[in-house]
Amino acid sequence: MKVMIVGAGKLGYKLAEAMSHEDMDVTLVDKNEDILKRVGSHLDVFTIQANGIELG
Repeated sequence: MKVMIVGAGKLGYKLAEAMSHEDMDVTLVDKNEDILKRVGSHLDVFTIQANGIELG
């Protein structure tokens, strides 16, 4: 299953962590490049630096 999560805060991180452990293809979107680098180094997820509200 493919999943997109907008926001890499506490909730977004926990969701991404749980879903990636279930072998889901997770894409995590956040404006903050530093947070995405940190998340990408800990989880097997694809990250996109963007404003999630403006995607589409």
